[in-house]
Amino acid sequence: MDEEQLQKWNKIVENTSPLPFVVNILLQKLEDPEANISDVEDVLEKDPLLVTKILKMANSAYYGFPRTIGTVREAIIVLGLNTIRSIALAVSIKSIMNVDVSGYWFGGMRGLWEHSVLTASGARIIAKKLKFQDPEKFFVAGLLHDIGKIILSSIAREYKVQFLKNFIFHNKSISQSEEEMIGISHNLVGNMLANYWNLPQFISDVILYHDDPMGAPENIRRDVLVVSSA
Repeated sequence: MDEEQLQKWNKIVENTSPLPFVVNILLQKLEDPEANISDVEDVLEKDPLLVTKILKMANSAYYGFPRTIGTVREAIIVLGLNTIRSIALAVSIKSIMNVDVSGYWFGGMRGLWEHSVLTASGARIIAKKLKFQDPEKFFVAGLLHDIGKIILSSIAREYKVQFLKNFIFHNKSISQSEEEMIGISHNLVGNMLANYWNLPQFISDVILYHDDPMGAPENIRRDVLVVSSA
């Protein structure tokens, strides 16, 4: 890709809805091994709406606690810092993912979100089975692995049939078809978006390589494989 094309896509990425400021701060804060409950509580309390959404999810049937979790601090203590990170990101990006991705065969406005949640849950399960130190970060990476598709979604609809033909008759991945027809893959544009959002390096690496884990640098290949296998 030449410099002019790269600048064009960078401008498109920069016009994408930003992550809420508090979520960005939270993600960066939780990269610090010294982060504690008070640090995270202080960050979250700057966004009362986000706190409301976190408490609503923490009290949902998914987590199944017998009593109501009523405060941010209680949610952090009961669920843990890393699970709070996953919930905060999930409730923040759900609306951003509410786009028509029918060009990718997901169908409907909720297709990308539902696919991403399934991948995220699967990645977390695999990471737990492999006894990785922080399975929740694989949930986050799985949730965001296809985020580039929100940018390419409208263009992808024009190539839906050709994408399918390439897959069936030529064994080409979606990423290969995107590069061939659009000039950029959702992996690369998603990586650009992750960098624009200042997401941790681990997440942007998984986004870039999830369709080609064996092409990832050796030091991150195992992590990418967890998400791509989910």
